[in-house]
Amino acid sequence: MAKVETDYLFQVIGEKEVEHRLLTKELQDTLTRLKEKEEEIHFLGNQLQELAKRLQAQKDEGTGVIQTKANEERVMGHVLIVDDEAAVRSTLRAVLESQGYTCDEAEDGALALAYIEKQHCDLVITDNRMPTLSGLDFLRRLAAKPDPKPPVIFFTGDISKTEMDAAIKSGARAVLQKPPNFGEIVSAVQQALSS
Repeated sequence: MAKVETDYLFQVIGEKEVEHRLLTKELQDTLTRLKEKEEEIHFLGNQLQELAKRLQAQKDEGTGVIQTKANEERVMGHVLIVDDEAAVRSTLRAVLESQGYTCDEAEDGALALAYIEKQHCDLVITDNRMPTLSGLDFLRRLAAKPDPKPPVIFFTGDISKTEMDAAIKSGARAVLQKPPNFGEIVSAVQQALSS
């Protein structure tokens, strides 16, 4: 009887060790993702500070706004920014509003669809990995709606080649990678709104 109990205890201990290793690996993966997000937020903060300095320099020169082709051609529009990270939304908003665009925000694809049902927007910039409704699922649902519908730019740090192809196939005008290059974002917005 004691051998059966001992064997059972060793089996339970072995299972717990495997479970512990899996949980440890999951925790390490989560910590790695958090570190990547922290670095991304730090980068965004630095980019925002750089933009603020450039804006202040131009304000000091009397222009008040960074001049771009969009400013010159008056190709302004209303942009809906969809991302589950508030820092990303506010950074994109600051960049686009500095260029003369008006912006609203949504935390996920479901809220973005609800917004589009009630409000007009000329363009959507969306992340992919979000709770409730991912960017790709949002794009597919938007594509199924009758025209007119706004063009969509994917702006994400986590997208596979398959998902990128699916986004383009579902109608995304561009797929931009995080961390952001603000010139690239402004250029993609200008192109999407002018076509």
